[in-house]
Formats: sequence, C-alpha cells, structure tokens
Amino acid sequence: MSDTAAGLMMQIPMFRKKVLDELGRIGKGATIPTLIRADDGLTYVIKDDSGGTGQTVRASEFIWASVATAIALPCVLAEVIETRTGELAVGTRYES
Repeated sequence: MSDTAAGLMMQIPMFRKKVLDELGRIGKGATIPTLIRADDGLTYVIKDDSGGTGQTVRASEFIWASVATAIALPCVLAEVIETRTGELAVGTRYES
C-alpha cells in the first residue's frame, strides 16, 4: 500500500459520522436505501451492499461523488457514516 493510500485510510475515521436512529427504508431499490439520523443531527440516505449488488455500492458511490465534486459537477456530498454494526456506509444528506 502506498504512503498516500495509507494516509487516506487513517484520515477517514476522523470525519466519520455515526448512525443514531434508523428512520426507515426509502423505496424499493436494490441497494436498500435507508433514511437515518446521524450524530451530527442531520438526516442522510445510506445504501447497503447486501441487496444483491455485490460489494461495490459503497465504493462506487463515494468515488463518483468525489470525481463529480473535483470537476465541479453539481452533486450531493458523499459522507462516510458508521452503522450500528460498525460497518462503513456512504450517505448523502436528505432534505425533505
């Protein structure tokens, strides 16, 4: 692993948010989108890899949101959120 990759992996926990409440599922998507409230008091939609989509949902959501942000395309900000089971999920702010 490169020094840059190792440094990035060490930084992620500093910015991680944690799930306080699960507010329910949204729709019927394959990624099982779930509405949650995080420890920062805001509401997010997180997606799950277990819905038959393989192990790529979290990574692809985070990568594509990061690429879009880097090239100034309008998109929602991807946030790293720790679930109650300790797994990492990618969430996006939800505003009703």
